[in-house]
Amino acid sequence: MRLLSGCMVTQEGCGYLSSALSSNPSHLRELDLSYNHPGQSGVQRLSNKLNDPNCSLKILNVEHGGEIRITAGLRKYACDLTLDPNTAHTQIIFLTYRNSREDAKQGDSCSDHSDRARSVNSSVSIDTASSVTPETETSCQGTVARVTKPSAMESKTTAFAVSAVASQWERTGKPFNPLLGETYELFREDLGFRWISEQVSHHPPVSAFHAEGIKSNFMFHGSIYPKLKFWGKSVEAEPRGIITLELPLHNEAYTWTNPTCCVHNIIMGQLWIEQYGNVEIINHKTGERCCLTFKPCGIFGKELHKVEGYILDKSKKKICALYGKWTECLYSVDSATFDAHRKSDPKRSEKDRKGSTQSNNADEEPDEMPPPEAETVQVIPGSELIWRISPRPDNSGKYYAFTTFALQLNELDAEMERVLPQTDCRLRPDIRALENGDIDVASAEKNRLEEKQRTARKNRSKSDEEWKIRWFNQGPNPYTGAPDWRYTGGYWNRNYSHLPDIY
Repeated sequence: MRLLSGCMVTQEGCGYLSSALSSNPSHLRELDLSYNHPGQSGVQRLSNKLNDPNCSLKILNVEHGGEIRITAGLRKYACDLTLDPNTAHTQIIFLTYRNSREDAKQGDSCSDHSDRARSVNSSVSIDTASSVTPETETSCQGTVARVTKPSAMESKTTAFAVSAVASQWERTGKPFNPLLGETYELFREDLGFRWISEQVSHHPPVSAFHAEGIKSNFMFHGSIYPKLKFWGKSVEAEPRGIITLELPLHNEAYTWTNPTCCVHNIIMGQLWIEQYGNVEIINHKTGERCCLTFKPCGIFGKELHKVEGYILDKSKKKICALYGKWTECLYSVDSATFDAHRKSDPKRSEKDRKGSTQSNNADEEPDEMPPPEAETVQVIPGSELIWRISPRPDNSGKYYAFTTFALQLNELDAEMERVLPQTDCRLRPDIRALENGDIDVASAEKNRLEEKQRTARKNRSKSDEEWKIRWFNQGPNPYTGAPDWRYTGGYWNRNYSHLPDIY
């Protein structure tokens, strides 16, 4: 089964999916496209595949509470999920070490009924509001460390931006669909920061966040608003939100936008993630900027995970070069040395350069993740290491490829329950049930919450009532002028009496 629920699949996207099903007709049997916008013609194109004798697709879910199945003919009906407790088999895994079900990892399989749990076990047991928090995994404390050269600060900021991208490596799990008004807070005194995020829009989905140093030494804020494109066998998420890092001790501010993220093999095969595109990190005080390129892998995988670029002064003169892999490390070296190394590298032939820049679309993308040219980065003499990814825990592969930091995001103790607002996504009944291994409850609560949100939206529409955003407002970014979401303050005063009941 492939779950594309809530991924904003359009009529055009259905065309790509239909082509992909034709090119690989013997594998996929079930496709979930609920909460999308396929249009009548898009639904018809995919429905035709149900009658295609050369296609194995048997179940097509295109709307909430309904399935399209092919028996003697095409029919549509609603269904309520009822789950067998024995469906907690090896595919059911949970976020925290404390709550992990050992019996779920030791072979309680239920092959006869495993499909019943798909509505919840296909989701990662965290919410979108908390899933963006790993942006701060590499603490800003390292970024605001005392430095003597402006370019060194630019390098550290670039390393911080790359580390945020690295936190998504191999994380192909889909978070629970966010509810409008959901919040998430994180207070890490040991790392020196606190974080607040809010789901400020449902259609389109937008998550706004704000982090600040406990010692008022930095502010880190922005929004997550991806534009999705479907290419048949892959989905591409192009970021729209602006990321801003302010360093009051240096009187500096940096802005950038994350690279494009592409998830391959959404129809069948092993899912894998690629990041590519140009990222420009601007220092609005000095005029310096880092122009960084996340390389697309190309058909032959020559540039898989590679990233390189230059730090330029305000006159666009090269100060230094940066290179590495966003999944591994980042180095700084003199720009002349870097350019000389590129020219002398026999592997960088004209043919390779053309292959590495080919666009990623449905016809050119590889079916499987190409093996990297080398597991480690070739270090140029005279280079300085400015960032290296932290090792993941040994059992990360069993826990959605989470880092140690991400594994802690959903922890909930008695003291936290006492101070958290009722909108914090740790308190979502479906997520908590999945954490505790209650698959029946998780599925029922997920359906209940989504229905409650739809009902509330219809009631607001009938009464012309506008939704009130609590902790952010929309306005121009103070440095770029582009539309942005800014924290309005007041959250940490702990006065939550005005918050809505969304759970």
